[in-house]
Formats: sequence, structure tokens, C-alpha cells
Amino acid sequence: MSVKVLQSNYYEDDEEDELEEDQNICWSNLLFLPFNPTFKAIVLVVVIIKTVLGPIQAVYPIVYCWDTLDFDTNLILLKSAYLYLCDPIYSVDTLLHILHRQITDEVLKREYLPKSGFLILLDIISLIPFFSLLREVPCAQIEFSPNIYAFTEIVIIYRIADYFSILSSHKPWQIIVGYTIVLIVAINCLTCFFLLLTTLGFCEKCNDGIYDWRKFIYHKVNETDPSYSTYVYASSYILAFFLNDQFHETKPSTINEYIFMNILMTIGYIFLTFVIIPKMVAESMLKFRRVGSFYPKVQKIIEETRRRNISPKAHIDVKQFYCLMWKKRSGITSTPEVISEIPRYLRLEIRQDLVWPVFYHSPTFRKTSSSYKRWLCETIRMDFKLPGEKFFAGPNCNTHLYYLKSGKLQLISNDDGVTPLITLTSGTLIGDISFYVPPQKRKVIAQCITYCEVLYITRVDILNSLHKHPVDRKVILSQAVERIRHAKTLYTCKQHVRGLDRSEDEGLAWVKKRWWEISDIVRNCKRFYTRRDVFRCQMPVEDNVYHCSKYIGQLVLSSEKQLLTKSSFIYTKFPWIFVPNSCFTLAWHRIVVITVLMVLILYPPYLSTSKVPVWFGLFQFWTDLIYFCDICVTVLTAMEDQENIGDNYTIVIFARCKTVKFILDVLSSVWIETFAVTSGFPQLYYPLQFNRLIKIYVLFTKWDLHNDPFLHVNLKIGLIFVSFIYISGYVLFMIDRAYPLLSTPYFFGELFCELSVTDNQCNFENIRPFNIVLAWLLEFIFYEYLPQSLMDIYIITVVTYLAFLIYINGKTDIVAMLYLKYREIVNYQYFVDNIKDHYRHFKIHPGLLSRLNKYLNCHWKYFHGMDVLHPNLLKNEPYDIFWKLHGEVAEKIIKESSAFAFADLTLIRELAYKAKFLLLPKNCTLSVFGVHTKTLTWVVQGYVLSEFHDLHGELHQRTYNPGEFISTCAVFMGKPSLRTVYAYTECEVLYVRVRDFFNILKHFQNEVINFETCIDKFGPIYDKMLGDQLKKYLAYYDERGLLITDLSKRLNHYVSRGFILDVIGCVPLHPLIYVILSRQIDDDEASLINTAAKFALLYLILGYFNYLADLPHRNNALYMIFKLQVMTILVILGTSHYFVSRCISFNWDDDGYLQNMTRRDHCWIPSYLKLDENPTVYQLHEVYAESFNLAQSGLMRFNLGKFQIDREYLGVGITLCILGVMFWYVMCYSLTLLVLNFRGNTIFQHAVSQLRRFLQAERVEKKIIEGAIGHFRYWWFRTKGINIQNLMNERIGVVFRQDLAYYFFKNTIETADTLLHGGENLERQLVSVAVQWYFLPDETIVREMDLSPWVYIVHRGNILIKQDNQFLAKLSQGSIFGQLDGNKPRPVRITAVSDGYADLLQIPIKDFQEIIEDETRECILNNPESKFDYLAAKKTVVDSPYNTIPYILRGRKTIKLPWMKEPFRARTGSWYARWLCLCWLFLPLSSAFIVLLAKAMPEVEGDIYWMLFLLDILHALYLLSEFYTLELEVENNTCVERIIKFRIFKKWGYYVDILSLILPILTHVTGNWNYRFARLLRLRLFYYFHLHFCKGFKSQVAPAVLKFVIVFLTIHGMTCGWISVACHHKKFPLDLEEVPPHVNSTIDYVEWANPRDRQGGKLLGCARLTKDFIVNGTSKFSFIVPRNWMSDYIVAMTYILVVYTHTEIDVVVALTLEEIYYKVFINIIIYPLEIWILSIAISAVYTKFRELYTYDYDVESLVLYLEHNGLCPVLLDSLKNYTKQLWERQRGNWLPELAQQAPQCLREDMLSALYMHHLEMPPLFRELPEYFRRQLVTKLQRVVIFPGKFIVQEGDIFSCMYFIHEGEVEKWYTDKSGEKKMLSLLTTNGYFGLIPGLFPNTPYQFSYYSRTVVDFVFLRFHDWQDLLHGYPKIKYDLYTGAKLLKKELQKNFMF
Repeated sequence: MSVKVLQSNYYEDDEEDELEEDQNICWSNLLFLPFNPTFKAIVLVVVIIKTVLGPIQAVYPIVYCWDTLDFDTNLILLKSAYLYLCDPIYSVDTLLHILHRQITDEVLKREYLPKSGFLILLDIISLIPFFSLLREVPCAQIEFSPNIYAFTEIVIIYRIADYFSILSSHKPWQIIVGYTIVLIVAINCLTCFFLLLTTLGFCEKCNDGIYDWRKFIYHKVNETDPSYSTYVYASSYILAFFLNDQFHETKPSTINEYIFMNILMTIGYIFLTFVIIPKMVAESMLKFRRVGSFYPKVQKIIEETRRRNISPKAHIDVKQFYCLMWKKRSGITSTPEVISEIPRYLRLEIRQDLVWPVFYHSPTFRKTSSSYKRWLCETIRMDFKLPGEKFFAGPNCNTHLYYLKSGKLQLISNDDGVTPLITLTSGTLIGDISFYVPPQKRKVIAQCITYCEVLYITRVDILNSLHKHPVDRKVILSQAVERIRHAKTLYTCKQHVRGLDRSEDEGLAWVKKRWWEISDIVRNCKRFYTRRDVFRCQMPVEDNVYHCSKYIGQLVLSSEKQLLTKSSFIYTKFPWIFVPNSCFTLAWHRIVVITVLMVLILYPPYLSTSKVPVWFGLFQFWTDLIYFCDICVTVLTAMEDQENIGDNYTIVIFARCKTVKFILDVLSSVWIETFAVTSGFPQLYYPLQFNRLIKIYVLFTKWDLHNDPFLHVNLKIGLIFVSFIYISGYVLFMIDRAYPLLSTPYFFGELFCELSVTDNQCNFENIRPFNIVLAWLLEFIFYEYLPQSLMDIYIITVVTYLAFLIYINGKTDIVAMLYLKYREIVNYQYFVDNIKDHYRHFKIHPGLLSRLNKYLNCHWKYFHGMDVLHPNLLKNEPYDIFWKLHGEVAEKIIKESSAFAFADLTLIRELAYKAKFLLLPKNCTLSVFGVHTKTLTWVVQGYVLSEFHDLHGELHQRTYNPGEFISTCAVFMGKPSLRTVYAYTECEVLYVRVRDFFNILKHFQNEVINFETCIDKFGPIYDKMLGDQLKKYLAYYDERGLLITDLSKRLNHYVSRGFILDVIGCVPLHPLIYVILSRQIDDDEASLINTAAKFALLYLILGYFNYLADLPHRNNALYMIFKLQVMTILVILGTSHYFVSRCISFNWDDDGYLQNMTRRDHCWIPSYLKLDENPTVYQLHEVYAESFNLAQSGLMRFNLGKFQIDREYLGVGITLCILGVMFWYVMCYSLTLLVLNFRGNTIFQHAVSQLRRFLQAERVEKKIIEGAIGHFRYWWFRTKGINIQNLMNERIGVVFRQDLAYYFFKNTIETADTLLHGGENLERQLVSVAVQWYFLPDETIVREMDLSPWVYIVHRGNILIKQDNQFLAKLSQGSIFGQLDGNKPRPVRITAVSDGYADLLQIPIKDFQEIIEDETRECILNNPESKFDYLAAKKTVVDSPYNTIPYILRGRKTIKLPWMKEPFRARTGSWYARWLCLCWLFLPLSSAFIVLLAKAMPEVEGDIYWMLFLLDILHALYLLSEFYTLELEVENNTCVERIIKFRIFKKWGYYVDILSLILPILTHVTGNWNYRFARLLRLRLFYYFHLHFCKGFKSQVAPAVLKFVIVFLTIHGMTCGWISVACHHKKFPLDLEEVPPHVNSTIDYVEWANPRDRQGGKLLGCARLTKDFIVNGTSKFSFIVPRNWMSDYIVAMTYILVVYTHTEIDVVVALTLEEIYYKVFINIIIYPLEIWILSIAISAVYTKFRELYTYDYDVESLVLYLEHNGLCPVLLDSLKNYTKQLWERQRGNWLPELAQQAPQCLREDMLSALYMHHLEMPPLFRELPEYFRRQLVTKLQRVVIFPGKFIVQEGDIFSCMYFIHEGEVEKWYTDKSGEKKMLSLLTTNGYFGLIPGLFPNTPYQFSYYSRTVVDFVFLRFHDWQDLLHGYPKIKYDLYTGAKLLKKELQKNFMF
């Protein structure tokens, strides 16, 4: 390509590569076939077929050997696909993925990431036919090997999860479908493996008979093919462990089956706890995050507006605005900040699409160039206007150009400010040329009459655009001059026609009358020829759009129909069009909702019965009529987003017909049943009418601001649950009646039929319709009947799975909403805990701690910490909302204060804008005598007291009332205060920073003159007073308070709170009920009523816990969880009383003594427990114990214990359901609080790991990585992740922050003051702005010649000062270094390196220079060391040894054995760390495990002696090693490490360890084996492991291991406890039923034994249930026990896991009183343990995927914002695709945010290692000094752009230079003919945009197009200007070279 084709002014500064010809390879497109959506869908089908049929081959060779699949066409196709298509297709896919990994260049062109090598390996494994290769005979007998190799195809199950993006997707249908398919495939695999083990035999005799699980189903497998039936029952058995619901009676029968069942329970529990629930909780949090964040914020704004603003309607206006914003914009009131992170090309396309109407309708900008529009569109902003607001007037906005995007406004005459001239609507553009001639006397004012959205451009931005685009400037200015001239003509015309009516003269009538003067006729007329070829011009027919191109812009007039805002009709003629949300539509919606609710209640029960009442037919007619009318009303109602086209009937109806709701309405209204009857299916008449229930979607209303979102979500979840149970019950009833294959008792229990009654004889007609759903619910939850057919299994599986999905959705939604509801409260308490822990660690003074508590408690009392956590709550809110809440009140207070009585109103408004509100506790100090005051303060609420001394020394006090100005002379004079001012009561003040005040004041010259006059006049007088007062007087404080004692107020308070509940709880209610009820109440009922009444006093206990937790420094989560546990126990006690009364009737005499007891007929007691008609006291005790057991079973949502829940007397069943709901809520509540309470520490740990992975992926040097990670680890160790400077923000109080900082840094700052000589005032101000930094040994702090805009004060440790690598000084505590002069950064002259560990105080140079006085500057200049930018302290500071770094770093385990020369620390990976891990974790674990096992299993006692002996020896060695550990001690005010030796005996823990070693020896002396339990005392060493290995974040594995050990040991302990309680009976506690022969033949007596026959009558072992059998029409069962103790342990652990995982399978039951109480006891342990584990799982998922959900939430917010703004769907899809691809490639971010918190030098090192090579490529930067490039590299940013995008376009003015980190970029230009041609190709390490990046007004001369995925590093012009200003010589040299390069490029491209 020749260069001569370029124009003369084309130049650029990039590296060009030669463009190769013929770079396209056609066949390479095949490489991307695996990424084609259609092919991916085909591969998905292939994967499903392979993963399903592959495992089946291991058990049933239905493909190769059987003809099962040959009898149906679909099955034949399935078999053929598996045999001939699946492997070839998947082989092609795998091969193409392998090739795709090899051809890197092509991959970059198609933005597809190469597939992981590990996943390709799995693909290859699935393709290798191991099973076929290893089997000798094609259809041989089933063996474990090679049949196990048939499962290799399951390894590609990941393809299903990947296709549906289960981990990253947020679409519910996608997650559910993907999860369902994965679950089906996994269940199929486990089922086939289970059947394979079954076929091979779970026991020795299993192949000789039916001794395994099949004995429960063998009588049902002949319903169809036995193999198929066995497969179905086995799969349902496996599925039950994942859904936690049992489908049939199948139970394990052999020991191996028990082991397999335990594994299944564990897998199912882990899958549910660690995968499903955390993922769905995260999804629910993402779903409700916007609502949960929006509602509390808005409520806070509304409450504050109501409290502060005196206008009674202000808070109502604010609430209406936010209601409208939520409805129209989902609560997003500003552009999400994430838009700044997307590439410029996409951002520009979005901006252009959003603001194109401005350019289209503006005559000024319509004909400008494309580059000009692209530049200007980034400056266009959006604003929201409330009804009644005026704009386009006033000094601050009269130069704006406004475009009305939506809403209506009026132009009002400026003569009187009242008369409306014209009403305008969306599309209006005003102020078109105001930028050119800003009118000082505008004739009109724009006022909103509805909510308006406007786009505006400021005059400054327009002038900047004209400056950057000279060609467009000429065009725009020439047009502006012409329009101004024409505007004068129009104004003259108006003067001539002026009449009496201003609105007629200046409004619409005048516009129409003068249309010919204000319209461009030639451009707007229509030209046509008549039949006679006569040329005609016709004016436009529209009468509401006026292009006033030469006046103020475009005016779009509102039609009369649009102005009828209160009418119910937009179009009043037929067909009518209704206004959305009018009175009629709202009333009609209520009618529809009531009708649909009645349909939901009445239709299912009466459609499912054959006897339909007559009135129900009338209701059906009413329903059909309402449904039809609702469709008509829906069609005739305008869409809410249609503003100007709402009166067009065609558009309205088409818009409505496209909505999903309209389709659902039609489906719910169609009379399908009529078509079914006419088609010959009359039996479907009633079932098809269930389509009316489709309309129940109207019951699920959208949330609005008037409702609490938590209650809204709860109601929605409750409605979903009720609807599902209600509808599914009646649907199943209809199916049951239609299909005789179903067994009615299995679904509906004994309500219809007994076991002896067949379905055909059931009496369905005499059943009450509403009893059906109760029977279904109780049988579904507390099942007693078994399935009789495969159809039962099919249906119950589907229903149970749907119920499982609804349950998980409801539970996770509740947890998410509770999380969002209490997040801010717990965050504040976490904030308080962090602050107090930090100060306690450094031993804060008690007085300061008390003051800190006052601050924190005050903010908690009034705002629950919201004011502290969100000090900038209104930052992104519309200006009008800010002004109503903040500005109006602040302006009124400032204006009415005496100091600003006659001030400029504009000054007052500016001060009001900068002012902030602050809440202060009682006795809080605002200013201190003798200290500079930094704020101007006004009292808003409460009272402030001032104390001062007069010239005679007398003390005076003054009280400031609300509205008074506090700060006067001290602030204005810039001198210390002569008064001490503190809060007399809790008060709220308004303050303005002194710095802000003077910055505002200097813009008002008149006020500046007055201010300076006052200073000159009163300054000397104040100085004299200041000198006298400071020498004589000090301030003091007093304490007084107020207490309400008024009797009437106290009585009203009590009556309105707990009076009624106290009456209910204290007054006997049963005598009153005697009077009310007609029947007599027996003693049992009276006692039960009395018990229930006592629960009314439960509010006292709950209120007490709330009172205890209602302080910010207390752990609210733990108090609330403990409260819920107490409440749960009380509820269990109360319900157990009810259960006992339902089982036993008590007879009492007149004196209250028990006479006798009688068993009730409907007693729920299990059948295996004997209960006489007149129970004994022991039996009563058993009933009480079982009542606790039953209550816990209901509370923990499973029925374990063979309880008989009666279906006729529903009280017990309903109570259990209520307990289950209570358990659900309590668990969700407790879980949420735990997640909130323990989520903080792992986030920082995860961030450090993320930084390490990023640096390793970028191949950064190991030394730099270790330095970065080491710094953040050390920072964590010192701060525990608490950034105290950020926490102690200005909401805590300026004076108090000074006091805190001064207390901690007093010695340091006093030493520094020996160099500065500023006094205590200077010291306090310096420490108040200082930030503490922590440095490791030999860490660089500042480098010579770097710009370091900070001053450093050495707080701890020593700093080495060097210059030119020559040592200058060693700085100690109190020394100062850094830039000591000037406000602007300059290069420092020295290098500072830490000598050992060092703590520094960092102060910005601007703050430092503002604080110090001229005298201090003089002292600095006179010090010769200041020439080297440091001041060495001459004073030696003797600091407290407890405040030194060695003491702070104490606690690291160190040992020095006798043969060691140097102490050895327990560093990660060292032998000592491993030894401690062994002694603190594995030794206690092993000891506890063996001791508990020995107690439970006496048989193993002989085998464990040597193990315990070995463990005791190791423990003794540990105790010995503790003698030689080192401990830091303070001796003679010095920290010294001493070997602890015999001082170890001062620690009580050492005695505990010795006892754990000595007491077990007594076992051999006394023969009492209980002494062995002393070894359990070693478990306390777990705390040491937690303290040293888990609390730090060096290991992520240690915390997980410790938690696993705790859970494992807990389960093991409960298992051994159960063996001790339930398996050591010498005589079986119950009478054994005789086992029938047919059941006895299914028991393998090799593994099991009759309890009487085990071991010759010794201990019986752990009993399990046999198969049920019928005796005299009653279902019975017996018990058997294992043959050996190891089997006992397996059975016992099975029972514990069943209880722990809530699995509904009765394999073991509690038989005795001790066993029942033990089960109750372990449930009390399991309940909080389960919540704790689940909270850990959710917290882990939250930490791991926090970035994903944060990123997706930000993207979703941006998409919603752009969608509401009307962005075109194409760009929306582009944005979604870009963000999705960006996350897949780079996880949404480049450099982890933690890297930005690193010190300057460390950040320079990291970024230099990443990007320095880019700056060395251009010759201009290559020649720059290294120190400049090292700092410049920190200004670089990174972005990725995908193929086919223009990075910049020719003519764009965008001052930015690009460096290609990876990828290829095409360079294009436009030749003379206008044709675009490619010039060159830029590759990795290339660059472009050098000249535009250096010269901000220089346009790009070429367009750059991404050819591949391009990873850019870019440098914006404004990001590095501070460097250029700091190095003027470098700047001069750089721009000298740049100018030469620019000229050279221009010269080379000349013709």
C-alpha cells in the first residue's frame, strides 16, 4: 500500500506492521463449530444420552444385549443415536476443542476462550470405551469389573452445568432446568451403581435370597418388567435422600446398605447445605438487593424530611417522587458508576442512542459533524423535576439547553410569574442558543406540571466543544447570529400585536397566528403536483409540534386530551381508551383481584366433586364475565409508558397484545371445556376449567414503596405455598378419581378408605370439599400409607420435587430478605465492635472509651447507625430531593442567624449546599477553649451550652437555642476559641467546614470586603483577649439530665404496650370461657387454656432480650439467636402439654389431686409403646417424654418415631404444621444473623488470595508477589482488617476524633513538636488528619525524585534516610520526613527505608501546610536537615514497652530447645508449625475419638491401649516442649524474650493438660474406666489451633479443617452416646413381636440376630426395625440387632445422621425413657449446629462469589437504567454480551482493588512489573528518567475490547494513548474519495494515539478497529498531569520531542 494516497494532514504515531495479503483461512471456521449455539444444543443432547445410558449399561445392557429399546420408534431412535451418533459427534466436538487450543491467532479473532486441558481430558476419558474393551464376552454376567468402567461417561456431566451456566446464570428457569437435568443424571448414575452393588450382593447370602432392600418392593415389581420396576423404586429411594422426603417403605437391610445409606445422607446433606441453599440464597440476595437497599434509604430520607422540613407536604412530595421513580426507573435515580468501566466505543454508542433527540431536534447541533456529536454527547446530563418546580430561570441555569424527555411543563410569563403561556410535552427543546447570548432578562420561565425528565447541556460544555472543533464552531456561530437577528424581528412583531390577554399574545394563539414567521416553510412543506401539473405547497397537518428554530428551540404542545390528567379516559369516543391508574382502573383491578381470590378458593374443591351446587354455576358465570370484561379493559387501557401515543387505539391494542399478561388472560378465559365436550371428551369438562386458575398471577402484585418489602415477600411466599398445596391436592384428587391405578390412601390417608377397602368402594360423594386438601396435606407431611403402584411413585416424585423447589425458593427468599433487613443494623454493630476492639487492644483511656460509647449509643438510639454508615446518603439523589431534605432547612437556619442577617442570598444558598447535619450526644464537646475551631456551627435541635470567662475572670454560661449560630469570632478570625462549647442535651447541629466557607466566600467580592473590614477592626481586640485568657483560665464540665415523670404519660405508654397481654397472662380465662361457651369445659381443657394464656407473657422475655441487645456494642445476632432458642424451648414445653392432653384424659378431685388417667382413642403414641387404658405413672412419664420428642419432630420438620397422627382429630397434625412453619422462620432468622455476624474476616483473606492469583497469572516476579502478599498479611495482623481512619469519619465528631488521636500519638507528636514548635494546638490538628501506616523490614517508603505528596512522622521503629544510595541519617520516633515545604507536590530529595518494623503517621502536604503557622515554617527552613526533606528528632522518647512493636507483635509461637543456638519461630511450613498442628489438632482429635469409641464399644478396649499409650507419649512431649517456648516479658521498661521454663506452671491450662495425662492412669489403679474421659480435656487445645492457625489468614485450609473436625467429633460423640444409652441393655425393654415366616426369611442372620440370641445373653446391641407385617388387621414390626459391635456403631451412626439430616426414614427408633430424652438432648445440640454449618456454607459462597454478584448487580443496574431510558435493544444486547464475555475472560475486573490500597512504592513495583515494558516501546517515553516512568506506570488503566469494534474513529477528540497488551488492531483511514481503506496492522506491544494523548485538542487522524480480542493498557491525558506539573523540565523535554515528532509525521505524510 502506498503512502501517497494519504492526505497531507494525516499523521499518527504508532508502530506499523506490514499487512500480509491473504490472511484468511476458510477451513478455520470449523474450529468454532463447538461454540455455535445449535451445535452446542446438539452436544447437550448427546451428553444427556451418554450420561444416562452409559451407567445403565453397567446393570442392564439394554443397548447391546437386550431388545428392550426395539419395540418403540422413539426408543429405537434413542438407541441408534447412542450407538452411531453420540460418540462421533462428541469426538468431533472434542477434536475441535483440542485444535482450538493450538491455533492461538484464530482464537483471538473469535473471542472464545480455549477449553481447559483437564476438561478435555475428561472428554477423552468419556470417549474411550473401557467397558467394551475390558469385557471378554459382549453379554457376560454382571461383575464389578469391568462393569464399573461403564460409569466413565458420567464424567462429562459438567457439560450440562456449563451449558446452562448454573454457577453464573441468574435466570430462574435456566437454573431450575439445568439443576433438574444434572440431578436426574446424577440420580441415574447413583441408582445404577446401587443396583450394580445390589446385583453383586450387599451381603454373603444376598445372591441366595432376598435379604437386601428389595424385600420391601419384591411384591410390587411384577407390575411391569421387573428390572424396570426395580430401577424405578431404586431411583426413588436414592432421590429421597436428596429431596429429604421418603416415597415408600424401602429401608436398608444389610450392614453394607447402612454404610451406603450413610454415604447418601452425607452426600445429600452436603449437596443441599453447601451447594443448593447457598447458591439460591445468593440468587435471592441479588433479586431483592435493589428493593432491600432502596426501601431503607428512602424511608430514612422521608423520615428526615418530615422531621427537618417545616412544610407539611415536603415529605409527601418526596415519597411520591420515589414511588414514581421505583415504578418508572426501578429506583435508579442516577447513572450507575459501572458505565465508566466499559470501553469508550460502547459508552459512546450508548450515549449517542440515548441523547440523539437533542441533536435531531436542535437546529444548532443538527448539522454538526459526527466527531462533534460524539464529543458533546458525553457532556449531556439527565435530571428529574418534581411537579411545580421551576427551571430555565435564575442565574445558575439560564445558560442551559434543555430537552424535555418526558412529562409536561408550562412556559410562564416572567412579567408576573403566574400567567401560563403554552403547555408543552416531551420532545420540547428550549434554550437552543442560550450558550451564545445568555439572556439576563428572560421573558419566560419553565414550570413542570407533572414529573419531568430532562436532558440538559451546560454553557461551559458547549463552549469547550466549540473550542475543540473549529469547523463546527463556524457553522454554529453563524447560525446563532442569524437566529438572534430573527428573534429580534419576532419580538418586534409581538410588540405590535400585544393586546389585553397575555396568554393570547404570547401563547399558543400567537404561535399559530404567526406560524409563517417562525417556521421554515420551505423545509417543512409538502411539495406535490396536481392533475393539471400545477405545483402546490401544503403546510404540515400536525398542530402540536412547532420548530422554533430561530426562537428558543422546538416546542411540542400538549394536546387537550393529554391535559385531562384527572380524567379516566384518554379517548372519550368509542372505542374508549382508559388512563392507567385512574380511579376506574384501580377500582376494576380490585374487583378482578377479589374475583380471582374467590376462584382460587372455590374452583378447585367444587370442580373436583361431582355434586356441584347450583350457586357455584352462578359464580362460574360471574367469573367468565369478569374475565372477559377484564380483557376488554386491558385492551382499552393505555400503556403506562405511552405518553404521546396513548390516544391511538391501534397502537394501544397492539402494545397490549404483545404482553405476557394478555396471553395469560386469554388462556385463563378461553372456554376449553366447551371445545372438549363438543369434541367428544365430556369427562374433561370440569378438569379443563382449572385454566381459570392461570389468572392467579394478579394476586402476586408488584412491590411499591407503601409496603414493607419484607412483609411483601412473606405474603408472596405464603401465597405460593398455599396455592401449591391447595391446587395440587384437588388436582391429585381428580387424577385419583379418573385413574384407578392410583391408590387413594397413599395420597389422602384414611379419610376416604381403610387398607381393607378398595378404591372402587370408597365413598367420594359424601366428603366435604375442603377436607380433601387437609387430608392431602397431612398425608404428604406425616405419611402412614405406602404406594401400591408405579403410578403412585411417578406422581409423588413430581409433586415432591415441585414442593422441594418451592420450599428452597421460599426459604432462601426469607433468608435474603432478613439479611437485607438487618444488614445495616449488624453492620453498625460490627463497626462498633471493630472500633472498640481496636482501642481496647491499644489500651484506651477509660474516659475516652466512655465518650466513645456516648457517641455510638446516641447514633444507635436515633438512627440505628445509618447516619454513621451512610454519611453521604444523598450523594446520587436528584438535587430537588437533596434540597427538600437538606437545603431548605439549612438555608432557613443560616439566613435567620445573626451573623448572616444581611448576607447575599446566593452566598447563603451555597453555604446551605455545603453544610452537613450532625447528631451529638449529651455533654459532647463542640469546641474547646484554646483550640482552633474548624467548623461554622448552628443549632438545629436541642440545646448547646457555652462556658467562657470575662476580662475579670468570672465564669459565664450561655445557652444556645435551636436556630442560633454558635461559632463566631474564633472561626472568622482564624484564632483559637475563647469558649468551651458542648451539648447541653442530645442535639443536632448544622456545620460548614471553615475551608469550604472561605472557598465559597472568595467568589462574592462584596462579602469579602465586608469580612475583611471586620477582621481589620476587631482582630487586634480579639488577639489581646486571646493572649490574656489563654494564660489564666481553663474550662470545666458538668452533667445534668432529664427524666419523664408525668403519671398520665406513663399510663398511656403502658396501656398502649403490654397491658392487654398482662391481663391475658394474669387473669384466669377459663371462668370467662365458661360463661361464653354453651358447653361445659373439662379440667384438661381448662388447664390447657391456662397454659396457653401464660404464653401471653412471653413478650416480657422477648422484650428483655431485645432490651439487652439494643446497644451497639453488644452482639445483636447472638442475643437474638439465644432469644429464639429460649422461645423455641418454651413453645416445645407448651405444645408438649397439648400433646399429652390429646393422648391422656386426667380426672381431678375438688382439691386438685389426680384421681385417675384414661387413654384417649385418638392418642398419637407410637404403636410399639404400651399404653394401658388406665396408664401407669411410668407410662405417663413415657408419654411426656414422647410429647417432647413429637414437638421437636414437628419443629424440625420430620416425623421420626412412628407417631400416629390422627386424621379425624386434626389438632395434633395442624399443631405440628405450625411448629414446622415456626422452625422454618426461626431457622431462617438465626441463619441470617449468623451469616451477617461472621462474614467479615474472610473477605479480606479472599482479596489477598485474589491478588496473588492475579499477579501469578500475569507472570510477575516471585519476589514482588511475596512482598505484596507479605505487606497485606502484616497489615491484617496489625489491624485485623479494620481501617480505623475510614471508620472514624466525620459523623463521630471532630473534637472527639482529635482527643482519640492525640491520646494514642501523644509521645510521638510531642517529640515532633520539638522540631516544629507549634504547641498543643498544632499537635492536636496534626494527629487529627494523620493516617497510620505499617511497614515491614527493609520496605521502601519513599524514593528519591518521586512525587510524594505526604509528610511522614515516625511513630514506632526506625527509618533509614539515603541520598544517591549514601546513608544520611537514622530517624527515630517523632522524626519527620517527606515534602516539608509547598502545597504542590515536588520531587523528594531522599529515599526512606524501614529499618525493621516501622509505624508511620502520614499527613497530606496540603493539610500540613494549612495547619502549620509561619513561625513553624520558619523553624523548618532554619533547620539545615530540611534541605534533605527530613527533620531528625533530637529528643529521645522513652515510650511505654507495651506500646512498642515487639510487644504488639507478641503471640507468635517460638521455641528454643537446649541444643538450639537461635530461637525458632513457628512459621508456615516449618517443622515447629507442623508439630503444633499435630499437638493442637490431631492429638486431641485422636484421643477423644478413641476414648469415646472405647466407652461405647467394649470389644475394642483391648486394641486401643497401645494407641492411647502412643498418644499420651506425644502429649507428654508436647508438655515438655512448652518448657522451652519463649515468652515476651517486660523487664526494666524493655521487652525481652525469655524461655518460659517453670513459669509455665503459672498458667491454669497447663494443669488441665497435666490432668489429662495423669487421671487416665487411675483407670489401672481403681478399675474405673471413666477416668479415661480426662483425655477429653485436651480438646481445649483446639482453641490454640484456632488462635494461631485460623485467626490469621495465612491458611485457608485450617479454618475449614477445624470446623470439619468439630462436626465430625460431635457426630461421633453423639453416636457413641447413643450406643451407651440404647445398645447396652441386658434385657430388651419391650415385648418382641413374633416375626412371621415370610418376613423371617428375608433376614440375614449372619449379620443380624434376635435381641435374645446375641452373644449368649450379654449386652443386646443396637436394635433396628424389621419389615412391617399384619397381625389381626394391625400393622406390626419387630426388632433385630447386629451380630458385632462394629455393626452397632454403623447402625447408631445411621440413626444420628438420620436425626441430623432430618431424613424421614424409620430404621431406628427410641424405645426407652432414656433413649427418648437422649434424642431430645441431641436435637437441642443439632439444631444450632445445623444453623451454624449452614451459615458457614452461605458465608463461604458469599465470599467466593461476592465479586460475581457485585459485578452482575452493577451490570443489571446499568441495563435497567438504560432500558428505562429507552436504549435500543441492539445496544442493550451488545452491553450484555460485552459484560458477560468480560466476566468469563477477566472476572469483570483487571487489577484487584486491594492493590490500590498498597503503599506508593509497593504499588509502583507491582504495576511496573506488569506494564513497564509498554512505556519503553515509544521513543518519547523510553528516554524519560526511570523514576518518572515508574510513577507514570501507576496511572495506566486496562480494558479489553472484543473483535469488530472501533476503538476510536477518525476525527475524534479524545486525549488518550493506547498500548496493546495483547491482540491485533487494524488501522484505517479515509481517502479523498471518501472510501475507507486499511493502512496497517498493529500487534502485541504496539501503541497508537501518542500525539492525541499529549495534545488534548488534536483529533485522531485514523480509525482503529479491533481485529481480535484486544487487551489494552491506556493512559488518559488528565490522569498524569500532576506528574508533568511536578517535573517541569521533563515536561519541557517531552513536549519538545513530541512537537518534533508531530512535525516529522506531518512531513512524512505529505504528497
